[in-house]
Amino acid sequence: MRFYAVIFVYVVILIAIVSSVHAETFMNGMEINDSRLVKSLTLKISDEGTIQVTSGHLKWVKINITVPQKAVNQQVSYSDELVQDEIGNNFVYIYNENPLSNTVNYLSETYVIVNSQVTTSIPSSYTISLDAKRYLLATKNIQSDNDDIKDLAESITRGSQSDFEKVAKLAIWVNEYLTYDLAYSNVILDAVSVLNTKAGVCAEYTTLFVALSRASDIPARYVSGFAYGDNGWEEHAYSEVYLGKWVPVDALWLEVGNLDATHIRYTVQLDNQVKNDVKVYGSDLGEIVWVKDDKTINTVSVSYVDYISDFYFGASTLEVEPGDDIIFYAKIPQDDYRVLDLSMQPCLSDSAILIIDEKEKRVIIEAGSNDKIVYWVGHVSDNLAKNMVYTCPVTFNSRFLENRVVDVVISYQNKSSVVLNPFVSKPVINLGDQQEIVVGLKRFSGNDPISIGIVSSDYFDEGMVDLSLGSEKDVIFMFKPKHLGENNVVVYSSTGDIRMVSFDVVEKGSVYIESLEYDEIIRVNEASSINITIVNDKASDETVKLFYGTSIETLDVPSNSLIVVEYVVDTSVVGTTIEAVKITGQGIIDAEYVDIIVYDIPLLAYDYSYDYSLMKLSFVILVESDYAENLVVSIDGVSSGHESVLGAHTFSFDVVPGAYDVALLWEDRGGNLYSDELGIVVGSENIIAKIIRLITEFIERI
Repeated sequence: MRFYAVIFVYVVILIAIVSSVHAETFMNGMEINDSRLVKSLTLKISDEGTIQVTSGHLKWVKINITVPQKAVNQQVSYSDELVQDEIGNNFVYIYNENPLSNTVNYLSETYVIVNSQVTTSIPSSYTISLDAKRYLLATKNIQSDNDDIKDLAESITRGSQSDFEKVAKLAIWVNEYLTYDLAYSNVILDAVSVLNTKAGVCAEYTTLFVALSRASDIPARYVSGFAYGDNGWEEHAYSEVYLGKWVPVDALWLEVGNLDATHIRYTVQLDNQVKNDVKVYGSDLGEIVWVKDDKTINTVSVSYVDYISDFYFGASTLEVEPGDDIIFYAKIPQDDYRVLDLSMQPCLSDSAILIIDEKEKRVIIEAGSNDKIVYWVGHVSDNLAKNMVYTCPVTFNSRFLENRVVDVVISYQNKSSVVLNPFVSKPVINLGDQQEIVVGLKRFSGNDPISIGIVSSDYFDEGMVDLSLGSEKDVIFMFKPKHLGENNVVVYSSTGDIRMVSFDVVEKGSVYIESLEYDEIIRVNEASSINITIVNDKASDETVKLFYGTSIETLDVPSNSLIVVEYVVDTSVVGTTIEAVKITGQGIIDAEYVDIIVYDIPLLAYDYSYDYSLMKLSFVILVESDYAENLVVSIDGVSSGHESVLGAHTFSFDVVPGAYDVALLWEDRGGNLYSDELGIVVGSENIIAKIIRLITEFIERI
């Protein structure tokens, strides 16, 4: 990404067209060896530049410089006054009044202590805050409402069992889909263009990721700053997603849920444009040029994290014959949230001794889950010399994990041999049910104990079996699969044999809105709430998003259970509200509607008039505040009514002049009954008025 120097010019006579200089970044201080492992940094950052107006009288200059932001993991002290934008980003504010010349130099210094970010917990249920909701909106350059982006986001995240898994899948997809290309360093592409171009730098990776995240109903914001890359300190962009709290995601370097301390957080944005700006005021101004805009980052101190060593790495056997197979596996504790790249590298030789399927693997780690199981299948070449003993070191590598090496010894020998005959008891099972794998064993040679094990993407088990020569035995493994669809399980033995069995896991049940409990009619400003009952009769826990009004809440619904969520109803405005209550999740969508009437007490005012020609009394009622329901007016035993009145309504009665009692009955929309009584007098028509009326009627007839 790139900070662009944007200049706003206020002049008395002339507005000049402005050119800006290419910003440069310099570095001093300690060298950083492995930026991805940096735990803490202390930095001194200097921003130095020059603004020049080629002619005219310059009265003042105001410069806003983007600087590192104070954050939970970032302590910052500034040498100058600060101003904030509408999002809350800090800018160093430099003001120079009546400068001695039209060339204005500036220098601002910032001291920063940055700590790495490690996410160890994410709320299982949370409401998306008002501040976070703005980062769900599509913008000019981040078109999360584009149909192609929405469809793509849905297909990438399909099958995810948590919002973090969705985020990780999106970041992995972007990382693998785009090609890093420095040709895009000085351009700004929107998300749709990035999708079509399939290339870019950090800004493009971040732009596309943010769009896909927002399209998945996960708030995401664009973060600009600096990071330490292959060429030292470089302008950089990454993102943060809201999962009950802000979680970092660098789609380019695939740091998801964790972020090394070389990421200096400058500004957060709704869109993907970042700027410094300057405002100048004067008269007869010529061209305004940002002559210099340089940054020097001095690394004062640096510390590194230790490699993670608390994991197990092993193999089904380390002594094999040519043609045998080996299972290598790792059991990794899930203590935080991250994406791990894992690699298995066999020994190198002119001709392959050991071939490993799919050497590189990428896994998603989520805190609180059982150990992550990762396995590789190795095949020993059967084209090896019979009179040789081969030792093949196999190396397990990862960016964050301690490297491990095991030596595989290969030779022709009189070793134990067995035949494996595994089968599953049920080719199709429901999620949450136990699967039984029966491994039939028959021994052909040897008499030492044999290790038998199974491994899959979410389960590992192993045990020793004593089996005499020529005998047979069944070994049974029981476990609960966690993943829908086809499940593959590798059955192996320490004798170098492996077999694969498969079965399908299907899901029964559903997640749905069982009921909505609420008051259908509520008096204005009266406290009221709606209870939403959500049922999960699946065998697995489910995460859903609940939408009601302007509220978006992420909820964890345990298997075979129900939860009740209470929302306060807004009763501040009189009227009828029809609101959708919707839940969405992986393969989940359900909606119900609430129809709430908020009412007020109707206020009635009265007036009447009498038509002597027709001998009719017009009784006018003006209803304000809210509807008067079932309004009845009774005069002299005669009643007239109307079902619902708001505003003016006239009731007519045939009466002769005289005194009358008027009775009124009505209800509010809540069904509460009201009444009133009054007396009215219709006087006799005076003689002058009667003459005028008769003359008028005569003229109208002729």
